[in-house]
Amino acid sequence: MDILDITDPKSLQAWLETGPRDEAAFIALRCAMRVMPFLFWSARFRASPGFDLRMLRVSRFYLTSLVARRWPTSEDIMGATTKAAGDCASCGSATTFRYGGADAPYAFAAEAAAEAARAVDVVHAAVDAARAAADAVWQAVFHTAYADFDAAGLSATDYLATAAGDAAVRDTYAALRSDCYALLAGDDPLPLWPCTPPDWLTMAKAAMLTYWQTENPAHWSFWHRWWDAATSGHSLDWQLQHDIALIPDDIWQSGPGPVAGAIARIEAVHRAKAAQPPHT
Repeated sequence: MDILDITDPKSLQAWLETGPRDEAAFIALRCAMRVMPFLFWSARFRASPGFDLRMLRVSRFYLTSLVARRWPTSEDIMGATTKAAGDCASCGSATTFRYGGADAPYAFAAEAAAEAARAVDVVHAAVDAARAAADAVWQAVFHTAYADFDAAGLSATDYLATAAGDAAVRDTYAALRSDCYALLAGDDPLPLWPCTPPDWLTMAKAAMLTYWQTENPAHWSFWHRWWDAATSGHSLDWQLQHDIALIPDDIWQSGPGPVAGAIARIEAVHRAKAAQPPHT
């Protein structure tokens, strides 16, 4: 089938079933990464116990999965990715249908991450991640519109929110199709959003950056830089990311502070190597 025909979960599944396994896994990862900012959408979840550790686990999975595409035969990297995937999958368990209202964008974004991490059936994982990502953006647009237009009456709100939400879902699938075209050409997609990021993403990203900059910013400094690079198509040094992916699991399980310390030490080593004069 033609990539232009990918407009919903059914057509995405039909296209993915004709390609290799790693393409489906990468599509799932990209769909989940697009809605990562919605994990910071809900003030209730940002204040909940263990939130920092859940976000660290999601971030670790995204980073190690991207590194694994560069080192697909490394047993160490694949082992780290498998562990990160297991931890990430647990972050979205049973959230999507447990919470509604303003918490829904968070819940669907968590579900997208969890689905991307469940690689037993990568085609279905990719389809479910794409569906959850689309639901996250639709819910975000709906609740934003509801807040803005509530005074105009529920029926008008429903109409405006549905129209805007449907447009947001189309944006999501348009970005997904750009991934498919790049994979078909043998290239990795570059920016997460090939065009100007939509307004609803800008709002969610602002919440994410505010959290990173105000809640123990030293813990999240690297992830801020990593996110900006990964989403703009200008990835951080791959060897640096490789070494961060191999931080021992017991440090990852200790939380953002110990991980930030380990990352700082790795970056210091890389800076020292870069400062050395070339051999003659």
